[in-house]
Amino acid sequence: MQYHPLKTGSLVKIIEAMESSMPKLRIFFSERLRWEAYRDFFQIQFLRYLVVWFSLVPAAAAILKDVPKTITLNATHPPIIIALELPFSWQALWFSSVFFMAALILYLLFCPKFIKKYHSYSDYQKYEHDGRWITREAARFLRSAESPQRQKFIDRLLIKGLITRNDKIVPPADLYKPEVEKLQTMIVMESKTSQYCLRTPVLVNDKEKHSDAEAGIFWEVYALESDSGFYLRLAISILLTLSGLTFLLVLAQHIIEGARYALT
Repeated sequence: MQYHPLKTGSLVKIIEAMESSMPKLRIFFSERLRWEAYRDFFQIQFLRYLVVWFSLVPAAAAILKDVPKTITLNATHPPIIIALELPFSWQALWFSSVFFMAALILYLLFCPKFIKKYHSYSDYQKYEHDGRWITREAARFLRSAESPQRQKFIDRLLIKGLITRNDKIVPPADLYKPEVEKLQTMIVMESKTSQYCLRTPVLVNDKEKHSDAEAGIFWEVYALESDSGFYLRLAISILLTLSGLTFLLVLAQHIIEGARYALT
């Protein structure tokens, strides 16, 4: 099989352009379209009507498939003709709802539970968790996180002075497993070269609780969880864009038909 050099070179350039734009996309999604942004978006009540339309249209289409597009009333002269057609394309609106539903399903399936459960640290406090609980939340995050995210988490807690080096090396099977101690709950985390311990509540002089430690750990987990799943968030964004564009087409049809009626 022979490859055309021009086509092959063009394909390589396209791939290189996509790869070079990926870091910019990651930065954009990290700053603007994080998981909590989608959470807030999907809670807008008006948009839930698209879910209703997605459910009703197939049933309505089956029921009304044999109904004529116009009805003529012969009781008057001249006869009155009533058009039963919608002033917009119901098919386009249905496709808009399909794209929206697909995006919503991806969100419901893959948005981290931590983000869906806690909107802020004040929400976390309302649950009145024990001071040890944030370690368990961190352990859940670390078990499912990718290596770069784990490293970021460890690096940030090191800077904040909230973790200590673990002198006793534990096997990989025991990493990220909460262990209850007398005063604290502990997990062991593994960095590139070392292992570290996170104990909560973080104690000062082995007695008093560190006042800002819990909030600091919470926000690190929150930030990294919200920044996870880049390709899933990209897919949701594409689906919502398609849904929005299709909805705008329907809205334009509706406005045009209304204007025609008003001007005639």
